[in-house]
Amino acid sequence: MKKNTATITAAIACVLVAICFIQIGSMRQELTSLRNDLSSQLGFIQSNIQSLSSRIQNLTSDIQIKLEEQASIISSSDYAFGTPDIDARTVVVQFSVTPKIYDPAQTAARLVCNGETYPMLLADGNFQADIELPLFAVSEVSTVFFEENGTVRSQALDWEISPQSEYFPMVYAQYGFTETGRTIDDAYICSRKGLVMVTVVSKALGIDIREMSLLEILNGQEIKQTAVDLSQEAQDSYAASFDEGSSAPDLHLKYESGSSLLYYFIDNDWTVLGGNMLELVIELVDSNGLRYRCKIDEITVDETGQLQTEGYPYWGDTSADIYDSNGQVLYESESVKYG
Repeated sequence: MKKNTATITAAIACVLVAICFIQIGSMRQELTSLRNDLSSQLGFIQSNIQSLSSRIQNLTSDIQIKLEEQASIISSSDYAFGTPDIDARTVVVQFSVTPKIYDPAQTAARLVCNGETYPMLLADGNFQADIELPLFAVSEVSTVFFEENGTVRSQALDWEISPQSEYFPMVYAQYGFTETGRTIDDAYICSRKGLVMVTVVSKALGIDIREMSLLEILNGQEIKQTAVDLSQEAQDSYAASFDEGSSAPDLHLKYESGSSLLYYFIDNDWTVLGGNMLELVIELVDSNGLRYRCKIDEITVDETGQLQTEGYPYWGDTSADIYDSNGQVLYESESVKYG
């Protein structure tokens, strides 16, 4: 009987333990569910706080804009570009400013551009001035003044105007490569293998890119020009040569307010004699005959035939120099040079 009692007691204990484990498991599930619910609620609250913060910032910005508009003495202001004079490297820009209050018979206006003051004439309810600006430089229009009966009022404009980006594509080139080299006698044999990527960005004006070439320039003199195939098939091939299986984006050689990538794969050896410098330059030609040149590499060899490595330069994301159809420099960029 005692044996049976012990067995029954043990069985009851096991059942109780099992029930406890079941309850513990249930409690864990409940805790997990509560934790998930709490996390979800916290996420919802944080999202609402972020949304509210964003709305407050937008509202603050809108209020600031409204206050500035109310404080401004002008109701509208604008400028428009004329036709550029490529030979003179200038463009006439028409500026237009309308004050909120003015007397057509008494009010005189003048505009400050690049530190110079220009009179404005009243036409069609707006004060206007046609100003000739440099085509390849950023111009600053700082202030407009209105004067009547000895009283002068001013309004800050703080415009930075870059005609170049309106009329010409911005061209940038990158060249990533591996290299090997050796010196034989007084010459250096240099092997380069890598992909050239050219980014063409146009803001508004349609530009037709006709040609792309690799130029080899020895001591400032062009010695070789290699045409780059701009067909889709060739561009895919260039990209795949660098990264098997990849392809070039669809080409858009007529640029309408967008950007495109062009490729060229270089796998070549150059022999440069001692005391010489070889430059590699990518050139694009547009339908107007203008040429855009990006320097992508430089191989400089000393008198003993050794590659110059001290302070060795390389270029990244270099922007293009612009030349006219006769080879005259229109614009020289500040290339990003490292080393």
